Amino acid sequence: MTFFSSKKKKVLTIVSVYRPCAGNADASGGTIWKQQWARAQKREMGQDYDPRIAVIRDLGKFLEDKREHDIIIGGDFNGAPMEGEVDKEGTVAWLMGEFGLLDAHAELNEGPSPRTYRHGSRRIDQIYVSD
Repeated sequence: MTFFSSKKKKVLTIVSVYRPCAGNADASGGTIWKQQWARAQKREMGQDYDPRIAVIRDLGKFLEDKREHDIIIGGDFNGAPMEGEVDKEGTVAWLMGEFGLLDAHAELNEGPSPRTYRHGSRRIDQIYVSD
């Protein structure tokens, strides 16, 4: 995260995010999701801990005292914007609504989004900005 301020005391907060791909505890291999889930188990955070949700919740906690800042959040969200999400805590839809964030690409472009992963077919990387 980076903070900038101007002579007028307006602060710009820039955050870079990595949200792991969806996963589950029974999956084989050493995915980031499974590594984070296993670490949470050592800290007794519960079997239902989901690293994807935790990233968004943690980001929300970080932004809580920055509501007066201009905000730019860019990152690899490993999912199309709000794909299959309802507006509940821990989702990108909740984060956008709670902090008045806009999807910069959608605001500036009409039509379908380009893919941002060479093996994929959708935009999994996003930039969100405060309104």
